Amino acid sequence: PIPCVPWQSQTSGQYQRRVHGDGHNDISLRYRANNYQMDSLDLNDDLSEVAHTDISRLREGGWGALFLGAGSNCDRSDKDAVRAMLEAIDAVYYIMDAYSDTFEFVTTADQLEDALLAR
Repeated sequence: PIPCVPWQSQTSGQYQRRVHGDGHNDISLRYRANNYQMDSLDLNDDLSEVAHTDISRLREGGWGALFLGAGSNCDRSDKDAVRAMLEAIDAVYYIMDAYSDTFEFVTTADQLEDALLAR
């Protein structure tokens, strides 16, 4: 899944003409560390002490796309691994729903391109 952040960059020159995408993102891991208590992190807050991502830093940095991955630790197996993966996928959907005023959920390159052109 590729959630997309509306891009409003304050940068100049070549960087304004390019889309910056955050492809190494830990926010779903932060939710997992908090036992998926989804209200434990507010992406509108400054999360620089606990996570790579918050909305204000994405905007300040001029990021145009945010790629959220869903995964599971290698030490899990069988039903535990399946459950962990489903929880991670649910976390991505929760983020998209909770912050739908900021993020647009897309799953294809064409959708990403359309979302970026519409911003």
